[in-house]
Amino acid sequence: MSFEFPTKEHVQQAAKSLNFTVPVEQEDEYLSLMRHALSCFEVMDTIKVEKPNIKYQRGKLTFPKDSKYNAWYVKSEIIGSRDKNAILFGKTVAVKDNICVAHIPLINGTDFLKDKFTPGMLVDFQN
Repeated sequence: MSFEFPTKEHVQQAAKSLNFTVPVEQEDEYLSLMRHALSCFEVMDTIKVEKPNIKYQRGKLTFPKDSKYNAWYVKSEIIGSRDKNAILFGKTVAVKDNICVAHIPLINGTDFLKDKFTPGMLVDFQN
């Protein structure tokens, strides 16, 4: 994964977009926290994980044009087991965007990862 680490200008832009201010003397502290969090994703990206076959195919991805309250980032459909006795049969399930679902983009609640990370790791909903 490659992405640009934030700068002091990014810190100020983010603060302004959230209607608060970051004192100049605290910019380095914010940068340190942000860089540490983002470096964790770089480490995760280097870990070699055996990727099991995807049991259930993913449907078309739908991205919001206007997601009120930023409540969701992407919608997809995963048609699972046809077994009517399966626990999730016929159920609609929401998965937070910090849980890896193979081939579904993940942003972990932050625009820093938007269009940057689609896990190959697998969380499949099985019985």
